[in-house]
Amino acid sequence: MRPELDMMGQRCGRLVVLQRAPNEGARAAWHVRCDCGAEKIVTGNHLRRGRTRSCGCLLRERIVALNQSRAGKPKSGRTRLIDLTGDRYGRLAVISRAPNKGRRVSWHCRCDCGTDLIVRSNNLRRGDTQSCGCLLQEAAAAPAEGSDRQHDRRPAD
Repeated sequence: MRPELDMMGQRCGRLVVLQRAPNEGARAAWHVRCDCGAEKIVTGNHLRRGRTRSCGCLLRERIVALNQSRAGKPKSGRTRLIDLTGDRYGRLAVISRAPNKGRRVSWHCRCDCGTDLIVRSNNLRRGDTQSCGCLLQEAAAAPAEGSDRQHDRRPAD
């Protein structure tokens, strides 16, 4: 067994180690105070490796900064939600937030053809949904360029 490291008084990111806490399983734990004033228990391994650098306030601040950098759009009260209102994804314009589908955030969208539909955020942002289905129908109706199928050929006169 390795000798225990004394981390009291050390700073790890925004955290200052106050005192030793009871072990979490086989891992040494420490009582820490964040620069924002919050206190919590963190394992020494997470402190030493930089995995835990704050009480969670650092992540919240980064998410808020990300949301505020999105071209002055109005922000939701939730810090993790990225407001897509007004954005365009393919032929879809995001109109407003829709009720969630399960645990997934959904948006009311309008296609360029005029059809309204509800689409999940991840499908919009990954590019999986780009229209109401009209784009696929148009692609299927148009003959493929350079097609060599028998019925696409015109007889020579």
